Amino acid sequence: MTASLPDEKARRAAWRAILAAHDKAGSPIALAAADEALALDPDDLEFLAAKGRQLILLRRFAEAEACLDQALRRAPDHVTGRLHQAQLYVIQGRYEEAQGLIEGAVAVDGGRQLTLVRAGRLLQAMGRHLEASRLLGQAMASGPEPSLRAHHEAALAGLAEDAEAGAEPGDKAALQRAREQLRRGLPARAEPLFAALVRERPGFAPGWIGLRGALEAQGRHGQAQALKQAWISASPSSAPAAEIGMGRRLGGRGLVFDPRDRFPIRRLAEATRQARRGADLLEGEDACLVLDSGGAPVTYDPVVSLDGVGDDRLGVSYRTAPKHLVSLRNAALVGEGVVLNQAGELISELIPPSKPSKYAGVSDGGWMSFDPMRFHDGMGAVRLFDRPALLMCGPTDASFGDWIINFPPRLAFAEAAGLDDLAIVLRRPPQAQALDILAALGVTPERILFHDPDGVSLFSRLIVPSWPTPAKLAPSAGVYDIYRRLAPRTVPAERPRLYLTRKNVASRQMVNEDEVRDLFERRGFRAVDPGSLTFAQVRELFAGPACVAGPFGSAFHNLAFSAGQPVSLVLLPDHTRRHLEEIALWHGDLGLRFGYLWGPSLPGDGAGAKGRHAPWIAPLDRLNPAIDAILDLAAKA
Repeated sequence: MTASLPDEKARRAAWRAILAAHDKAGSPIALAAADEALALDPDDLEFLAAKGRQLILLRRFAEAEACLDQALRRAPDHVTGRLHQAQLYVIQGRYEEAQGLIEGAVAVDGGRQLTLVRAGRLLQAMGRHLEASRLLGQAMASGPEPSLRAHHEAALAGLAEDAEAGAEPGDKAALQRAREQLRRGLPARAEPLFAALVRERPGFAPGWIGLRGALEAQGRHGQAQALKQAWISASPSSAPAAEIGMGRRLGGRGLVFDPRDRFPIRRLAEATRQARRGADLLEGEDACLVLDSGGAPVTYDPVVSLDGVGDDRLGVSYRTAPKHLVSLRNAALVGEGVVLNQAGELISELIPPSKPSKYAGVSDGGWMSFDPMRFHDGMGAVRLFDRPALLMCGPTDASFGDWIINFPPRLAFAEAAGLDDLAIVLRRPPQAQALDILAALGVTPERILFHDPDGVSLFSRLIVPSWPTPAKLAPSAGVYDIYRRLAPRTVPAERPRLYLTRKNVASRQMVNEDEVRDLFERRGFRAVDPGSLTFAQVRELFAGPACVAGPFGSAFHNLAFSAGQPVSLVLLPDHTRRHLEEIALWHGDLGLRFGYLWGPSLPGDGAGAKGRHAPWIAPLDRLNPAIDAILDLAAKA
């Protein structure tokens, strides 16, 4: 039976919401949504392109290329299809083909901010920092967008790094041509291209690294090992970079990945010595400094009574996680935050507490390997850093909530060890407000180094902290105290009531939010979307609210910047019990209290939109008395 037009519109809207919710991670649910849309209309270019994007994220590259080829055959100037195809080619290291698609997309739709941003980010991933900075600069001129500033600054930083490394803009194109030959399995053709590059630019590290890869791929290991001295002789000022770049073997082709490479996993005690003080971490071989062995029992009961209107009280009990710093000499930071020591081993306590697929890894417990396609078929960028640095990035740092929980607190770990002036390693581009938050915490711009999450960074010494919150229900002791520096010393005279909207977030949609928001606004609340504000605006907004309310989400993490003990009213769907425990723990660690209301989830649609991303409804019949109760508590606080 053919669906009526209103039903079809509703289903298309639901499919779009599902695809948007999974746009960064990829999901079989999202792929199913695209397939259901295409079952109605196989020629729908929007959903063909969306399906291609999901197949890329799921790393099903051959299917993705076939799907996007189909879309572009039907509409060669389809901008979204062109940019998704370019993304696929960048992942595969097919830079020249990607460049043509990007240029074509900008020619067709270069007046639109979103096109400029997508094109600029792809160029940035290719190391074309000059072109990327120009496009992202144009995008910024067409309207403010908080996350855009981070992308633009990262492109400018990459341009400065290229100049520091002795690279001219044309060198990147020459490097990509040489890498393309190596990617295609033609190392004998790649070798003279890399050799010509280092003759012209003897201090250009990527050229030497590529030359080593070409020699290793031909089995000429002796000549590859001799490159370090040749590099130092050709460019004596590059000796520190040569020591780092040629001082280790990362894979079967030198410093590029091979599908056969497997890296052993060892425990901390087996891989490092025990340090007695922070200064020991900057000298000698690998070492670990234990700041706190963890295991302390903690119990919170932060839920307030809403006079019978709110839901059950909730106590949270846990044992604190350990706090330690591991110092690795000649370390490799791979992809989204996996760290290899000089021996090519992973330390189990430092592996990100996420699924290996999140950082393009495959693990059997004792070994790990990486997906070479994630690293441009083994030819991803390799950067060298000749200064000790503190790792402050990982596979969850693109989310504001996870970034607040797990990354700035690492600064306190280093300070506790007396390492106050270490360089800080962030992903490129960083989370939208990361630079401003770090600046407010005292980190100056010259201390910040950027790591490409699709590449490898090598460090003469990398200080790797344990995860402040390895599981969201087991943080380290006092882990969020660092944010007290950002809260005002006195409570502002005017204490606003804030309603935190999720109207602009695709996942976990509260379908009756318009009604809910209107109700709160009539009770004196100001509706805000912190994600659309600068950090200065957020800091001012959260300086001393009397009450904060809204559907649950990472916006509540801005309470870390508050003074005056605000109380919260959290609305959440009835399928997210674990999230409620996280909310209780967060408020408890900040010394704050909250009330909450469950709302019913909507049934999953045909594409299976269930679980934590399902839409839901706030209980309007209970909301007014709950607001009365929370405002009464706020008045007494």
